[in-house]
Amino acid sequence: MDHNNILAVVLAGGKSKRFGRDKSQVKLGDKMLIDYILTEIVDLYKDILIVANDPIKFLDSNKISLISDIKKGLGPLGGVFSAMKWAKENRKDYKWISTFPIDTPFFKKEHLSKFYKEINSDESNLYFMKSKNTRHNIFGLWSLELYEKLEVALNK
Repeated sequence: MDHNNILAVVLAGGKSKRFGRDKSQVKLGDKMLIDYILTEIVDLYKDILIVANDPIKFLDSNKISLISDIKKGLGPLGGVFSAMKWAKENRKDYKWISTFPIDTPFFKKEHLSKFYKEINSDESNLYFMKSKNTRHNIFGLWSLELYEKLEVALNK
């Protein structure tokens, strides 16, 4: 899988209700939770998009852009759709977006390499990472061909 065809998207627009405050901004050790995932992926992609509904701090890189959800309250799918819309409106030539959660400080890019190697992009328009037979829905690879279907589903 060619990383040049993939826009990395960090989904940080959650309400963090159970956590009590914006978990992306919580420090674990010497850095914020969001920076753990950014540190792992920043060298792999041309662009990284963070979808968050409030201003947040994050790793400083000219590869990283911050946007808000187009419509709040749609959960992670709203973040996926917002990223797809951003890619289309900014005439980016990505075929896929790869989504990442902000609360996975132990994720390593080696997991991503294994995930991408197992994908045959002609078989489906959507893939999720799995470990120990558990699917991780926020770690996904989404074809931009899903844009119209997602738009219709979210506007019902």
